[in-house]
Amino acid sequence: MPNYGTIDSSAHLKVQDAIIDECASFSSCLREDTQTTAASPSDGITTRHLIALYLSHGLFMWNNRCYEFAAVLFTASAFPHTLVEASIRALGAHLASFMFAPVIGRWLSRHAIARWPVQGCIVVQRISITLASFGWTSLMPISVDGGNDKQVDGVWKPVLLAILILLGMLERLSAVGNLVIVEREWLPSLSTLYEAALVQHDGATRATPTQHETPSNLHVLNAAMKRIDLATKLVAPLAVSRLAIHTNSLHATGLILALLQPFSGGVELYLTDLIWRHYICDHTVGNRTMASPLAGQRRPEESEVGSSVVATNESRGLTWIIAIMSSSCISGIQAWYSSFASYLRHRAALPSLAYALEPLSVLTLAGSMTAYLLAANFSLSEITLARSASTAIDIASTVLTPLMVSCAMNRSKNKAAGALPALVKVGVIGLSWQLLCLLPVTATFIAFPSLDGSDTETHHRPIIAIIFGGLVLSRLGPFAYSLVEQQIVQVKVDPSDRVAFSSVETALFDMAELARWCMLMVFSTTQSFRWVALLSFAAILCSWLMLLRWAQRLRCQA
Repeated sequence: MPNYGTIDSSAHLKVQDAIIDECASFSSCLREDTQTTAASPSDGITTRHLIALYLSHGLFMWNNRCYEFAAVLFTASAFPHTLVEASIRALGAHLASFMFAPVIGRWLSRHAIARWPVQGCIVVQRISITLASFGWTSLMPISVDGGNDKQVDGVWKPVLLAILILLGMLERLSAVGNLVIVEREWLPSLSTLYEAALVQHDGATRATPTQHETPSNLHVLNAAMKRIDLATKLVAPLAVSRLAIHTNSLHATGLILALLQPFSGGVELYLTDLIWRHYICDHTVGNRTMASPLAGQRRPEESEVGSSVVATNESRGLTWIIAIMSSSCISGIQAWYSSFASYLRHRAALPSLAYALEPLSVLTLAGSMTAYLLAANFSLSEITLARSASTAIDIASTVLTPLMVSCAMNRSKNKAAGALPALVKVGVIGLSWQLLCLLPVTATFIAFPSLDGSDTETHHRPIIAIIFGGLVLSRLGPFAYSLVEQQIVQVKVDPSDRVAFSSVETALFDMAELARWCMLMVFSTTQSFRWVALLSFAAILCSWLMLLRWAQRLRCQA
C-alpha cells in the first residue's frame, strides 16, 4: 500500500504541472487582463479566469469523489458483513439519474444562459453531502465503555438509510446537472472566445469559427478538464483514506467532510460567478437560438389551456388536486419519452450511444473487476499495482489524444471540414485499440473459468500477465474516445439542444451501470465470470460498430 500512495502522489503532481502548463499555453496568445475591472468577451480568456474555471471544476469533482468513496466506507461500517445496503444505495443513485436526468436536462435547456442553474447544482450538492455526512455519523456504531458498540436500532435505522439514499440521489442529480452545463455548454463558448482572440492576435490569417464550426482548440480544453477529473478520481479516495486513518474514526471523517462543504461551496460560487459574468453571459446570449423540441418548451396555447383549467377547478378540493397530480405525472412521462425519442433521432445519436455503452463492460480495473480478482485469490498488491498503472495510462491518454487530433488535423486534406474528421479517426483508433487489447483478456477468461491467482505454477504466470497487461493497456482507448465523443456532441448538437441531449446521454450511461450490476447479480460466481467478460466484450464491439457506421455516414455526407 505505501507504493500505491507514492505512485498516486507523483501522478497527482504531474497532473498539477500539466494543468498549470495548459493554462500558460492556452492563454499565451491572448491579451492579459491586468486591470481589476471586468473584461469583455472580446478581450479573450486570461490565465486568471482559465485557472478559475479549472479550480471550480476541480472543487466540484473533488467533493463528488470524496463523498462517493466516503459513502462506501460509511455503509460498510453501518452495515458490516453484507453488500445489500451498499448495492441498494448505488442502484438508487443510478436509477434516479436514469429516470430524472432527461427531465432535468429539458428544464436546464431553457435556463442554460443563466448562472443560477450551475450555482443551484453546487448549492444542492453541498447541502446534500453535508446532511448525508451528518446522517452517516449518527448511523455508524459508536464505541462505548466496555468495548461495546452503540448504534441506532429498530425502526430508525431503515428510516435513516432511506433518507441517506434520497440524499445520494439528490447529490447524483446535482452532479449531472452541473457537468452537462459546464462541459457541454460553457466549454464550447469559452473555446469560441479563444478563437476570436486568436483572430485579433493573428489578423486576417485566421477565420473566426461560427456556431456550427469546430473550434480547433476545443480538444485541448476538454483534455485539461479530463485531467482534472482523473486527478480527483485518483487523489480524493486516497485523501479520505488517510483522513480516516489519521483520525482513527469514521465519525470524525464524516464531520470534517460535512464542515468543509460550506467553505468549498462559497469558493465555487464565487469562481462560477466570475467566469459567467466575464465570458458566458454576453457570448451565450448572443449565440443561443429559440429552444428546440429537445428543450421541451410549452406552446402558448398549452399555457392558456392550463391556466383556464386551474382557474375553473381551483375550488374543487381533493378531486382537483388528484387531477392536477395525474396530469403532471402524465406530462412528465410524455416529456421523458419525448426526450429519448428526440435523442435517438438526432444526427449525433450513434457516437453518443457508443459512449453510453462503455459502463456495461467490466473489463477494466474498477470495482467489479477488483471484486472478482479478490474472489479469485489474486493478491491485493498485484491489483493495486495494476490499478496504479491503469491510472497512469488514463492520464497519458489525456495527453496523447489532443496530440493525435492535432496531428490528424494537420495531415487532413479537407481543411474546411475542421476537426471533425480528425476526431472521428482518433475515436475509431481508440476503440479499435481497446478491442485489440481486450480480445486476449476475454479469451483467457473463457478458456480458464476456474482461474486462481494464488496458484504459483509457472504456466499460470503468462496468463496473469495477459490479463493485467491487456486491462491496463486497453485504457488508452476508452479515455481517448471519451474526449472525442464529448467534442462531437459539443460541435454537432445545436446550443439549444446540447444540455437536454447530454442529460439523456447521462441517463443511458446510468442505465448501462444498472445493467452491469444486474448482470453481475445473475452471474455471481467466479466460474460464471467468463460470461460477464464475454458480454462486456460484445458491448465494446457494438460501440465500435456504431462509431464505424456513423463515420461512414459522415463520409457519405461530405
